[in-house]
Amino acid sequence: MDLLYIVLTFQMLFDTIVWALRNDTKEWPAESRHMYKPDTLGFDKIYILNLERRPERRERIEKLLAELKLDYSIFRAVDGRKLNPEKLAELGVTILPGYEDMSLKR
Repeated sequence: MDLLYIVLTFQMLFDTIVWALRNDTKEWPAESRHMYKPDTLGFDKIYILNLERRPERRERIEKLLAELKLDYSIFRAVDGRKLNPEKLAELGVTILPGYEDMSLKR
């Protein structure tokens, strides 16, 4: 596959995604509707991580990926707001010495 084709394809995809996310619209640009056949754009797989507390983001990205006819898998993201010292210890996660998470005060 020609490198220029790959770069232009990614640029069109990126532009479409940015446009859709900024406009939060129910309609997508007409040029995005038939550009792609179902694929993963040369990647082995496309993975989407989404927080359970943000279903509107999941719906928006699923609609966008369906419009672009891309094959993807969605996984539940770890919600940092739900991680406390007890949960981290339960998972076997240790914090590096001297590290401070300013947003969660840990």
